[in-house]
Amino acid sequence: EHLDLAHCGLDCSRVLGALAASPRLIDRLVTLILTGNKLDALSADLLAQIGSKAPHLRALGLASTGMNSAMVGTLLAAVLGGPARAGSAIGLDLSGNHIAEGVSPALAQGLPLSNGAQDSRLTALLLRDSALGEAGVAAVASLCASHGALQHVDVSLNRRSDGVAGKVFGWGKAASADTGAPLAQLLRGCRDLRSLSVGGKGERGKGLTCGRVSLRRLAEAAAEHTALTSLDLSGLKIDEPALAELAAMLPASSSL
Repeated sequence: EHLDLAHCGLDCSRVLGALAASPRLIDRLVTLILTGNKLDALSADLLAQIGSKAPHLRALGLASTGMNSAMVGTLLAAVLGGPARAGSAIGLDLSGNHIAEGVSPALAQGLPLSNGAQDSRLTALLLRDSALGEAGVAAVASLCASHGALQHVDVSLNRRSDGVAGKVFGWGKAASADTGAPLAQLLRGCRDLRSLSVGGKGERGKGLTCGRVSLRRLAEAAAEHTALTSLDLSGLKIDEPALAELAAMLPASSSL
């Protein structure tokens, strides 16, 4: 049921090929962790085949596997759209894969907007250290706000310098992205959300942009949320007056 092959230096195409050829194993599979093993195009296709046919699969650990945005899109379509996955739920860890802006159209196409009993549901999305930048974090938060089944979202360690963003990933001017408003939208749209992390590291004052007004909206959304138990905002640029305002609002929360 639980297969953890993290950091094993695997030939993933051989392992996944063997798994794909065993319907009995696929039917029983609940957790599959491939963290740290590189996935090529063939491996990603085999993984999508397995995911689409595994009715009980609840967690996929794919951090630092070299996945690109096309692979992510194929995987989302498989685990959220396959007939065998009807009524199922899954959490995805895609951290450490520099998928940048490509994750946005993949999510837009792959995330079901309704959450009925027969819909596949994404319950966790971990995109830690995925080269999203400010605009990417804002885009992911806005898209995820429409998928109310989410319980855990991690977009931490995604700040990039303007030069890298513009030259390599094409997000445009990072200063145009205010992450506070989309994060507030995410909290209001996902009422079952348990944890949200936009944590970061680096020099003081160089976090993700969050305007004063949008920070207030974020604080209000967090204070009104009844399921949220963990909120990491260490990656946001917050001045002292805004921080005081945030601290005054959060005690109203019944869950934090």
